[in-house]
Amino acid sequence: MARNMLGEVKDSMRPYFSVIEIQTATARELWRHQVDLLDSCARAGQREINKIWQERDFIGLLGVPVALAQELSGRCADTALQQWDTLVAANRMLSGLGTAPLRRGG
Repeated sequence: MARNMLGEVKDSMRPYFSVIEIQTATARELWRHQVDLLDSCARAGQREINKIWQERDFIGLLGVPVALAQELSGRCADTALQQWDTLVAANRMLSGLGTAPLRRGG
């Protein structure tokens, strides 16, 4: 009898565990996107610093921050799109669970 009760409890908790797994995987994916963005921004900044040290022409120095800003804005936009896709995929997975039993009240 206790095994039956334990099995029923496990079965009733399965939707909650599925939601937690999806949320955990989504959070990890979003975190990975942020880490990748920070890493690429740091590398881009280092490249631009090297360009500044190597640049001999004053006019060339003026273009370095502009190029960096364009590169970083493109990377931020790409990361935002990746994160949006991750959130949409998570929404689809959560919608596919049929989470109606998780709601309480009327």
